[in-house]
Amino acid sequence: MYRLLLVNIALVISVITACGQELMQGSLRLLSGVDAVGASIDFSDARVDGMKFDDYLEYTSFYDDDDDSKSFFSEARELLKDFIDEFNDTDCPLLLTASRTPRVSLTIVVKSVSRKGNEVACSYVFADEVTGTTLATVGMTSKDGSVGTFANLMSDAFERAGKDLGKYIKKQLKIAQKTKK
Repeated sequence: MYRLLLVNIALVISVITACGQELMQGSLRLLSGVDAVGASIDFSDARVDGMKFDDYLEYTSFYDDDDDSKSFFSEARELLKDFIDEFNDTDCPLLLTASRTPRVSLTIVVKSVSRKGNEVACSYVFADEVTGTTLATVGMTSKDGSVGTFANLMSDAFERAGKDLGKYIKKQLKIAQKTKK
């Protein structure tokens, strides 16, 4: 009975961690030696319950008598700021910035957002700005927050994403350095 319980716990933990970060393309080793990364966010492919992100914002603003679609995109910079702050708080060797001058860029491609806004699935694409090649793409779903507006809950989810991605990149770069020696 004890072994069965341990096996079940191990399976649950493995499922939870498998839903974390996934290297989808390239190698994070290519980020070794990079100091600063310019970050941006892209909602062009984002969906909420199968609906295009822009259409969803217009749909909800129609029923709420609020112009969420315009106000949300003015707040999108705040989402990026929250993400960058949390990422940089992890002491990852990469420093994220909103500047477009670094040689390496990070584009946060938002794929889907939950109806509440508290869960986001994104592809994090690191690219060399000089050659235009993709260095690495990481897929990750982040969830955080339970009470608040759509934008507020999305902010919580992006804060979690920044923290989780920063820890993941830090860990992977540390592994890359150990295998390099």
